[in-house]
Amino acid sequence: MTDQPGTALAVLAQIRAQARAGADALDGLNRAVEALEGIIQEGLEGPFNGVFNALPNAAIRTHQRGKIEQDPELQAFIRARCLTLTFPEVAAQVAANFPPERRVTTSSIHRWWHRRGKKSLPSIG
Repeated sequence: MTDQPGTALAVLAQIRAQARAGADALDGLNRAVEALEGIIQEGLEGPFNGVFNALPNAAIRTHQRGKIEQDPELQAFIRARCLTLTFPEVAAQVAANFPPERRVTTSSIHRWWHRRGKKSLPSIG
């Protein structure tokens, strides 16, 4: 293997170019870190007015009663069937006996039953 000065100089030039590129990238990272530090410091010194505080009040969920909770007749109908039918069968019965705007899904019945419906049954023991 013979040493060729031209080849060694070319390799050194490539290394120097890569070092400059690395230094430029490091400078960019340092500027980004300084900018983030400034943002964090401002946040610690004053109120945060970022995206989370910009949500309108309407975006915060308020408690809304579901169809079953709003309709005592529907509640009684479902309660009378939940102990003897499956939830899909109850949903089918509701669909057969109520107009479309009062119909509810199987998951709605299930959720209502476990949260509210079975609590209204008389105690067994």
